[in-house]
Amino acid sequence: MNIEQMTATANLRDLGFAAREADFLYLVGTHSGVFVLNHYRTFIKSNTRGWPEMRLMEKLSARNYVTRIGITRTYQVIHLDNKAFYRAILSEDSRLRREMSPSLMRQRLQYMDYISRNPDAWYLTSDDSRIDILTGQFNVPKDVLPRQVYKSRKSDATTVRYFPERFPMFVMETSKDVSLGVVYGEDPANSFQSVRKFITTNRALFDAIQSLHFVYISSSERRRQLTIRLLSGIFSRSHAAITPELERYFTLRKLIDDRQERMFSEDDYAFWESSFKRFSDAKYAPLYAEFCGQKSFDSVSCASPRRMFTCETFVPTTTLNEGLEA
Repeated sequence: MNIEQMTATANLRDLGFAAREADFLYLVGTHSGVFVLNHYRTFIKSNTRGWPEMRLMEKLSARNYVTRIGITRTYQVIHLDNKAFYRAILSEDSRLRREMSPSLMRQRLQYMDYISRNPDAWYLTSDDSRIDILTGQFNVPKDVLPRQVYKSRKSDATTVRYFPERFPMFVMETSKDVSLGVVYGEDPANSFQSVRKFITTNRALFDAIQSLHFVYISSSERRRQLTIRLLSGIFSRSHAAITPELERYFTLRKLIDDRQERMFSEDDYAFWESSFKRFSDAKYAPLYAEFCGQKSFDSVSCASPRRMFTCETFVPTTTLNEGLEA
């Protein structure tokens, strides 16, 4: 738990919430903005409905921190939409408190499905913590971080908002490796193209992570299998071991080997002259052979550190297939 989270949960305890209630509300307030009572029961490892969630809701309702969204007469989504709550958790300007579309609500509820079952992970909950960890611990260039630029309607001033999609991220530490975990929850009403778009939009970030753990949430077995194949193809170790600069060198070398130098542009000739001395070393030969499809990756002695990629699939418990208009 970092200083920011300690301060935020301490603020919630000062407002009358118990320690576990504060921990849960902090995760909701930094990742989804919405939850169902089953998330809290899962978080506290309770198998039955009862007093704990009733007491939590009494406290939230007493302070007008929530709006209840009725799905059926007995099933509700709870939306933390009060600015005072987000001020307490140091996220006063959070967009999670705003009204959201049914599609976005379903996606964020699926995030809570995963987080409530994995509450002890080291989640990166604020933009500042994400930027610090990614650029510091994972050596990711700041210019590849997901961002959106907003222009003022009244002036030429602009504001950069990092991680506009608000997908959960966490750090996994083992005795051998430190990985970045990325969670993507797919609204069941969307097509499979949504996960493709998500990967494409954030490809620069994912490519920059040396050890990536991707969590894909979907209620569809077919989509889970398709996504595993898609991700494995894109983020396989062999592709990650070849840097963009080295890939360009290999592409040009392959043209020379095939006696197709006539396809070189002026920039290609300049790049070849500047890179030939650096990449003609014998240590790159096995990697070039793999690039040309002559060897499998397992037989390659990598010129750059091998990349680690793992994919986890997760079946959500909250899909809201009925009760919400798409």
